[in-house]
Amino acid sequence: MSREEFLLKLKDDKKFHKESNEHIGKIMEMMEKGYDNEKIRSSFRKTKYLGEMIEFAKSRIKVRRKFSKYDQLWMDAYSASYSTPEIPAIYRSEKLRGRKILDAGSGAGMQSIFFSTNSKVTGVDLNMERVYMAQLNAMAYGSNANFIHGDIFQLSDVDGKYDTVFSDPLRGKTSEERFLEELSPNPLDIVEYFSGVVENFVFDLPPMIRQDKLSRLTGELEYLSMNGALQRLTSYSGSERKYSAVMLPSGLSFSSSKVDKEEYGEGN
Repeated sequence: MSREEFLLKLKDDKKFHKESNEHIGKIMEMMEKGYDNEKIRSSFRKTKYLGEMIEFAKSRIKVRRKFSKYDQLWMDAYSASYSTPEIPAIYRSEKLRGRKILDAGSGAGMQSIFFSTNSKVTGVDLNMERVYMAQLNAMAYGSNANFIHGDIFQLSDVDGKYDTVFSDPLRGKTSEERFLEELSPNPLDIVEYFSGVVENFVFDLPPMIRQDKLSRLTGELEYLSMNGALQRLTSYSGSERKYSAVMLPSGLSFSSSKVDKEEYGEGN
């Protein structure tokens, strides 16, 4: 049985959805007590989709400090590692209040779900499994975010439908340096494709990327920290370069039109 089949059944069968959540909850309890996969499998010997449930249990444990409804979420390992946590996602939603947002590469859907509390949003992703995950996660939060399977570079009727393109692109393999070109989709390709059709562009970028690698993205660069640790870098399109830093959850912020090159590591 494939994960895609499992996710589709969760979407279509409420009873199965409830039973699966209960099974995953018990698997999480066993994991936290130190039981290995062999012991867990022996306890759920006749349960279908057990492999998928074990993987989702691992992801829920991983995100339990990131999301208030962690025990109802559906994420693969990548989504559990890289999805924007709830507090920064809510902050961004407030900042972009009242927009019509296209989320390019929406993954498991968490940022779009929080965008939907203040804006109209459609998430698009090439991975059908992640589209199903996003739809299930939207159900958990009671969100009206719309998620569709597709290629953002092949969408029709975009003109006038959206005023903002947001993207939290997939990261490439970890390397000593980060480049826009290793992100998928590449933010520069998005700007080129949608320029003249959409007014605003917002990108979630690797926070340690060097300043000189971002020269082709104009506007604000905003660094978000959570409890004193740097977590996110967001690029907001605009005519002039602006730098800002926001400390969450307090919301304390700083902004400047200049940046200390030594502090941010430019040219090192």
